[in-house]
Amino acid sequence: MSAWFSGFDQISFATDDLDRAIGFWERQMGVGPWTVFRGLTLAMRFENRQIALPSHVAVAWHDGRVVELIQVVGDGPSPFHDALNRPIVGLQRLASVTAEIERDAMAAEARGMERFAEGEAAGQRFVYFRSPEAPGLLLELLERTPMFDSLVEGLKARCGAFAPPVQPSRSAR
Repeated sequence: MSAWFSGFDQISFATDDLDRAIGFWERQMGVGPWTVFRGLTLAMRFENRQIALPSHVAVAWHDGRVVELIQVVGDGPSPFHDALNRPIVGLQRLASVTAEIERDAMAAEARGMERFAEGEAAGQRFVYFRSPEAPGLLLELLERTPMFDSLVEGLKARCGAFAPPVQPSRSAR
């Protein structure tokens, strides 16, 4: 059986404050610059019902992958909310980019992964998976599209010229 998940092309973190998260990643992690999309609506099928979540998203290139920060401003239930309908904060999911999203989604299901959410954003399809054998781990397949490839190339180009802001040392404070 062939692999369905080809690496961590994108790592996504959920936050309750996008601007604060960007500041942390720039100052303390040295990651940036960020491309920010505000006022997006994530439309998806989640656990057999259609949902739409207002959100803000920021993406940057780092260490061979896209880092995504996402702030969902709508209510759950959703993949971005816990069982008590509180927004999840922290590592949210790991993604693999594929040109064969349906083939890889079927391979994931054949291996026992549960397809629990799927949708489209800016013309790019995505599918979320989970497994009871790895609680809390969400994996995503992202469809490779010319627009996504162009975004990634732009992020890579901007990353090379990024100079993170200087973080004052603790002793200087």
